[in-house]
Amino acid sequence: MDAKKEIRRFLLDYLKNSEWDSETRHLISSLLHGEGKIFHESAPFTWGEFSYYIASVFREDTEFHDEQTACAGIVELLILATDIIDELADGDAKSPVLSGLTPQRTLTLSSMLLMESFYLILKCSAADRLGKLSCVIRNLRTASIGQWRDLSFRITGNAPSESDYFALTEQKSVSLMRLVFEMNAIENEPVWEDIAKYIGFSGQLRNDAADILRDTKSDLINKKATLPLIKAVEFSKQKDGGRLLDQLNLLGTSWDDSLLRQNIRDYIKKTGAIDYCLILSKVYLNRAVKLIKKYGEAQRDKSDVKQLIDYLER
Repeated sequence: MDAKKEIRRFLLDYLKNSEWDSETRHLISSLLHGEGKIFHESAPFTWGEFSYYIASVFREDTEFHDEQTACAGIVELLILATDIIDELADGDAKSPVLSGLTPQRTLTLSSMLLMESFYLILKCSAADRLGKLSCVIRNLRTASIGQWRDLSFRITGNAPSESDYFALTEQKSVSLMRLVFEMNAIENEPVWEDIAKYIGFSGQLRNDAADILRDTKSDLINKKATLPLIKAVEFSKQKDGGRLLDQLNLLGTSWDDSLLRQNIRDYIKKTGAIDYCLILSKVYLNRAVKLIKKYGEAQRDKSDVKQLIDYLER
């Protein structure tokens, strides 16, 4: 079964028959074609596919397929809604959302996607509709508190620590991973708590290592306390009296600071902070895979377990 095709089919059918006008349907469709989304041809990871494969491993009832596909589609819409808010909060002006919409329309679009996701949960769930909706709201609440904290999680003279970073990541990002497991009605399996945490840590580390080097992201300009920058600042304080902090404080003080940004990024790479985060990302992914394999040992058909692991490791 081609998970991506199944999820795309569900979303296309839903968009076609939704109450949205043609302009809104086109806008949502275009966003679902963006980087990391289900209609993007080369996306290495999408939340919808992840939901689908998780359900395949942890749910053995054969009549669950239609709901499994619907759940994956709903997850795509939920994450799109949270991504829009995340980009607005970060001020990623070059994002496809913020570059084409006013802040008012951006906020309204996110709210609309969120409400539509709640509606779909109630419509498409065969059982325990309120239980699923409750778990989604609970995890989104946790993530939103983390998002609020993230707004002030910046590099200053007293930079946050690595443990501070992981505490915020667990609140802001891992809660969305937990949402996927709970959306698929996985019960009485304590192992998935750690699997969700390790996959969440791994993905956030990988994203932060990439985003600190990208002009399309505001991580560097905003001096966001992501782990690559935290480790680079720690290195700088030990080796050159905190010269990196002085350079960071110069960002935004001139009309064109592209050369300064490049020098800072070169420095960050030379400290080994990027490599450290990528290695740590792999360590956490390996921990998750080890737990998934152990869980799969008791299953008669191990093909779904292999499919999930292959998907995570590609």
